[in-house]
Amino acid sequence: MIRVTARGYLVRDLDETLRRCSTNLDWETAGPVEALPGEGYRRAKMSFRLPHSASLDVIEPTQWNSRAGLYLHNWGPGPYYIRIGVKDLAAKAEDLKSRGTPFQWVEESQAVGGRPLIQVDPKCLDGQIFEFEELH
Repeated sequence: MIRVTARGYLVRDLDETLRRCSTNLDWETAGPVEALPGEGYRRAKMSFRLPHSASLDVIEPTQWNSRAGLYLHNWGPGPYYIRIGVKDLAAKAEDLKSRGTPFQWVEESQAVGGRPLIQVDPKCLDGQIFEFEELH
């Protein structure tokens, strides 16, 4: 594992949240809001000035039955995922297997630009979602 690359935070109204961040904190998105229909949400990336700092992904589910939508309706707004960058994603998968940690290998995820992603089964982490992506 190299570093945390992103932390996801669920909100009910992304536009209102971004408006308040801008007005109250003078904090703007790192780019345009992204629609990720394959993930079932809209996402705004909030960055920090420190090099290699994790982004804060502010997420509004757009499909109630998506992973993010179900999480929001079960747990409410708040922390959603922690994404960690690794050197070799396949090696990380083998490491998780050897430890008996259940996970899902996602071959192509819009959340990481179409690259593979590992999602650790949240049941083994009291509901917390951890994901692994390969860093180049």
